[in-house]
Amino acid sequence: MWPPICPVWGIDWQRGFHLTLAHVRSGGALPVWAGDVLVQGEDLGAWTMAQRGGWDALTPAQQWMLDSVLGT
Repeated sequence: MWPPICPVWGIDWQRGFHLTLAHVRSGGALPVWAGDVLVQGEDLGAWTMAQRGGWDALTPAQQWMLDSVLGT
């Protein structure tokens, strides 16, 4: 696993981001719905939905990472 991105962001956010990034980089589609993709016990679809739903509560850096890196 990669080192933490930012100590201010929760480990759950960082884990969700990294697992989703690894899934997309390995050729998987970005999960859209809860239950679409489960990796290491994490529901990446639910995580992606939560990021979209809580967009305004994210930091500008998190928003950039989701938009530019993951393409949400």
